[in-house]
This record gives sequence, C-alpha cells and structure tokens, in this order.
Amino acid sequence: MDGRAFLDVAEELSRGATEAHWRAAVGRAYYALMLEGRDLLHRWGFDPPPRDNVHSFVRLRLLYAADMDLKRAGRILERLVLNRNLADYQLDLPGEFASATRSIEAIRAAGDAISWLDQVNDDPSAAKRRSHRFGPDGVATASWGRPYSARPTTKASAQPASSPESGGSGGRA
Repeated sequence: MDGRAFLDVAEELSRGATEAHWRAAVGRAYYALMLEGRDLLHRWGFDPPPRDNVHSFVRLRLLYAADMDLKRAGRILERLVLNRNLADYQLDLPGEFASATRSIEAIRAAGDAISWLDQVNDDPSAAKRRSHRFGPDGVATASWGRPYSARPTTKASAQPASSPESGGSGGRA
C-alpha cells in the first residue's frame, strides 16, 4: 500500500456529516504526505536512525532540502502536522472544524505536495542533484552546504519536554 491511498480515505471522511469525520480527514491527509515523503527518502537511501521520530525526520529532511519542491512539500507537511495535532488533541476547539473546509484544504495541499515529490523523484537529473539535497550522512544541507542541526541551540528555540514534537506526554507528531 502507498501512503497516498490515505488521500482517498481522507476524501471519503471529508464528505462525512460530523466534526469527527472532518478531523479524521485532516489526519489521513497528513499521513498520506508523511508516508510518501518517508518512502521517497527511503528510495534515495535516507532512513531515520533507530531512535529518531520518523515524523520529525521526514519533515526536517524536506524542509531543509536545497530543492525548492522538496522545501515546499516540507512546509505543507509542517502545516499539516499542526492541523493534525489540532484535530486530534484540541477537541475543545469546535469552531476550527465546524465544517469540512479545513479537511478539504488539507487534502488539496497534501495532494499538491505528493505531486511535487513525484516530480522530483521522476526528474532524470534528480539522481545527480540528490547529493546536493542531502549530505553523505543523510543530514539535509542548506544551499550553502552547511549541515542543518535539528537540535535547538538556544533556550528560546528549545521545545518543552511535553510537546508533541518531543514525544512527551502531549502526543506524537
């Protein structure tokens, strides 16, 4: 099964009649893109280290890639994870999911980003450029060639231990 199959499920859910349907659709759209990104990185030889969170691994590798289509897909993935966390954990915010609008937007964005991933993967010159997108150790590199560090360097940029991104009790991204 491909991750993109979750887009079909998300579309079915977005046609549902309840807030639960619309919230679940956002989650399926997120997973469609995240899994397609994970699989793309795997095909290129980049797998997360054993104890890394696969969600953060995929998102950061896309966000900090040199290729603009990969960056755009990473930004969409980042937006979708925020929406998925709202949908799954902030049940006291009914206005955010009072209609199917947010789920339809999430599905469209995930579909667009998956198309960009496909275009990059199918590009004959992509194999040559892959080494410029990621360093030899699998760490995404900025366009000027320095590795991106996923670890915060200042207290202001550090996340609390219970945030969803850190794997704390706030849930998983």
